[in-house]
Amino acid sequence: HMIHLGAIILRLPPSATTTAAILLHQYCSCHSLLGEFSLLEIVMAAVLLASKVEESGRRVRDVVNVYHYLYTHHIRRFKYRPFEYVEGEYYE
Repeated sequence: HMIHLGAIILRLPPSATTTAAILLHQYCSCHSLLGEFSLLEIVMAAVLLASKVEESGRRVRDVVNVYHYLYTHHIRRFKYRPFEYVEGEYYE
């Protein structure tokens, strides 16, 4: 669901959205979600990598801003704060 919402806002083609879902599935099958990265960080990485692989590249700044917007306005049910280490350099 988070991949799809972010892909809509970023205007990614369906092939990039599908690739992001596959990358997320592959990561989750090999690693625990209780590890050092939050689910939101893993989703952002999958979307960014999929956009580059499918040659519809988006900037890191754009992906971070979109998922920060989604987190603050739509995904508040998560109990962690994924953007504590970002110091405003992506928002300018």
